[in-house]
Amino acid sequence: MKKVILLAATSIFVLAVKLAVAQNDPISANLTIQKAHKGKLVNVKANVYFSTAERRMVACYTYPNNFYMFVNEKGEVKAYYPETNQVILNQNDFFSANTDVFYFFMSQGSTSDVGLKSVGFDLISSRFEGNLTITRWKAPVNLQPQIVEAELVLENYVPVYLAYYNEKNEISNKTFYSNFKTIGGAIVPTRVTEFAYVAKNDSIISRKDYTNIVMGNQVNRSFLDFKIPTNAKVVKK
Repeated sequence: MKKVILLAATSIFVLAVKLAVAQNDPISANLTIQKAHKGKLVNVKANVYFSTAERRMVACYTYPNNFYMFVNEKGEVKAYYPETNQVILNQNDFFSANTDVFYFFMSQGSTSDVGLKSVGFDLISSRFEGNLTITRWKAPVNLQPQIVEAELVLENYVPVYLAYYNEKNEISNKTFYSNFKTIGGAIVPTRVTEFAYVAKNDSIISRKDYTNIVMGNQVNRSFLDFKIPTNAKVVKK
């Protein structure tokens, strides 16, 4: 289940029509996340920054906790907590900047697989229903049995739905992409809604909204250029 949630979280922005990177890089946005689980609602706020040229992203979380998260294309993750001067290190291919939805939308030329192929999924079948293209994908061995297959739905060739299936052919996670806007020549979903089924009759619902999207010289580069202090205490996970 941990792999399922992590993979879904890192596909928090995935799709897009190719953007003129040199003209619009870097990119920033305000991110608001609402998570509902067992009657409780949690709100999270962050400012996110993407550099397609540098192949990395930085997220500055401002509520309820203040910390920085740095992610590069190799899946190397650093979370820095200023109050304790502590940095937590982790690495996972599915936490790569390349598989982040927003990054993918703004930097990739193909939107037909929302990054599934790049993380090891193989196309099984495809069919058409009106203006919908529905494809099924086989998961790589390292994700099984938590994820065995994926189903991706494109509407007018724009991805709008992604679901992961477990070994019982049950949906373990599904994501809806909506509120599409054209930004710098790219079609981008500014709302991502996820349903993670953590147990029978138990799910976590997350809604992520991206607002105030700016590009190029309008982006505050201070966060992209931020350096973790050399005396920060390192913790590996």
